[in-house]
Amino acid sequence: MGDGALIAFDTPLEAARAAIEMQSTVSWKQTVSDYRIRIGIHMGDAIHTDNDYFGYTVNKTARLASKARGGQTLVSESVRRAIDQDPDFAFGDEVSLDLKGLPGTHIAYLLTRP
Repeated sequence: MGDGALIAFDTPLEAARAAIEMQSTVSWKQTVSDYRIRIGIHMGDAIHTDNDYFGYTVNKTARLASKARGGQTLVSESVRRAIDQDPDFAFGDEVSLDLKGLPGTHIAYLLTRP
């Protein structure tokens, strides 16, 4: 993935917690270079071989990350529904996105702390 990383989690809750922690850590450690990370989270089945994952779920996750701005985490609608009752998370307004190579319009939300 070039300068990116793909990390698989057992649950969307674990992924969301990790994303919040990563964003918080990077924000806290910013230096003059002022770099920021973009994160996308989607859930679903993926094809796993050796040490690699691929398929629609992986592609959608990567496309969500590419639509995020530096310092942002975008989650799919299915992820928001899975974790929206957890008081540790808040969500921005619904956004409709066209994702390269994926048909249709996709709904996403900015993941934040309350």
